[in-house]
Amino acid sequence: MNLHMKVALLAVLAALISSPAFAYESAPLTFCNKTNVEVGLAVGYHSPGVNDPADHSLLTGPFVSRGWYNVMPGECKTAQNPFDARYMFWFAWSKEFNNDYDILVLQRIGDGEHFCIATYFGESGGQSFTYENENVSKDACDVAGGSRPDISSGTDWIKANSVDTWVDATVNFTGK
Repeated sequence: MNLHMKVALLAVLAALISSPAFAYESAPLTFCNKTNVEVGLAVGYHSPGVNDPADHSLLTGPFVSRGWYNVMPGECKTAQNPFDARYMFWFAWSKEFNNDYDILVLQRIGDGEHFCIATYFGESGGQSFTYENENVSKDACDVAGGSRPDISSGTDWIKANSVDTWVDATVNFTGK
């Protein structure tokens, strides 16, 4: 092996050793509705915080939830990932898949990340919302919803589904 080849080989090895095996990149969440009915989509993500690791692999700032995005059958919607969060969260609603009270109760309890959403009311859609302080706790979410003098407003504390945007930022929703 000549000197130039040895130098080139050493340069390649040095580059491989000094950099991670592969670079991670966050992506926006793409939600594809694979059902035959319209669904409402709410998304969430953490914002930057003072306790973030140097590589920003985990954001520790306030949690933000947004919605509603109406997603028609067979359509894909992309929800922005404004802070390049590694993990994004989502919840989908439709009359056909989770309009049953028992199912909604199960969505409100259990381990995992929860977020505050504006109550969704059927195919006409839900009110547009962006929540931050409301995501601190279930109580904060309940206060944001008010006393619900009518059924056209309110909030729900819902267990979210998570997506690792470093691995695959696409959700193919089948209703299950």
